[in-house]
Amino acid sequence: MNAKLLADSSLIVAAAFYGVLLTLAAAAGLFGIWLGFFLLLSLWRFAYSVLRVAAQGKHRIPPPEIESLNPFAEFRLVLHFIAFPALLILLTTVQPFGTEGIGRALNGIGALLVIFALPASAAMMAMSSNLEDAFRPSNIIYVVRTFGASYALLVVVCVALVIAAELLSTYALPRLGFVTRALGNSVTVWALLAAFGLTGSLVRMHRTAFEIPGETEPEEDRATRLQHDEWRKDLDLAYGSIRSGLVAEGHETLRRLSARHGDGAEIQYWLFENMLDWEDRRHALEIGARLIERRVAAEDHYAALELFARCRGLRPDFALAPPVAGALAAFARSIGRHGAADDLAAAAGGWPAPREL
Repeated sequence: MNAKLLADSSLIVAAAFYGVLLTLAAAAGLFGIWLGFFLLLSLWRFAYSVLRVAAQGKHRIPPPEIESLNPFAEFRLVLHFIAFPALLILLTTVQPFGTEGIGRALNGIGALLVIFALPASAAMMAMSSNLEDAFRPSNIIYVVRTFGASYALLVVVCVALVIAAELLSTYALPRLGFVTRALGNSVTVWALLAAFGLTGSLVRMHRTAFEIPGETEPEEDRATRLQHDEWRKDLDLAYGSIRSGLVAEGHETLRRLSARHGDGAEIQYWLFENMLDWEDRRHALEIGARLIERRVAAEDHYAALELFARCRGLRPDFALAPPVAGALAAFARSIGRHGAADDLAAAAGGWPAPREL
């Protein structure tokens, strides 16, 4: 578990924020009841946001924002959280199994099971946002087994944090005034958020066993990302040269990059897509013209036609070499796309001359 979360500045600020507002709500009479209710909904919603951020391994917990504080967004999270205090109240106050003997023991065991299952269920809820998945016993058991002995330690730490915070706010900080009451509430809120953060950090430690958005990256995807990062360095170098007026040098960098990868379609399409972000899109469209030529030569007419339509939309005077435009226009007419065929007939020759890469 990542103990650094306990001292995270965003966690402390959020705890103080909610502590002050909850204290104000408690002093606001009838209106304060509704205000406090919505604040609690928002707090529970933010707690799951803390769990998710910790599970993704981010170094800092983002400060509360409109989305993470919204009590009505992802309301299933709030319902999930409410279910556990409701079950505890039912087992300890209503005591459905009876008030004496075996019934009383069953109520106590049930309450302990609810406390024990909360972190695992919260972890599943934060990852899936599905109430059925979060309450399914097999899923809870899977999380517990995946965490192993660390899970028991997590439960003990979370319970200890909440109890210590409550004792501190009740006895060490006698609520004689607004400031001490707000400080006591802030400590309690901090303990709750810290418990969710520690749960998320344990999920992070066992992330390979869970599908965490943005965290589990297949090896093939990782290799592609690293390769594209290398391509990006040459592309940025070429862009810098062209913007400085060294156009020939810039295109020479692009030619070398393409040649290193066999002048394949993948590198060509990647260059086209990324060069569209340049201030002057002419350079990307020159590559687009060359790609269309290659698609037509490979008899991949559908891809060539779609790419032509895209380039034409970016620049109305986009044109192709007459043989390429003629062959593609004939194909367009054969599939009933007469408008595209007319555009291709008008696009024969002129701008741009396809640049060799």
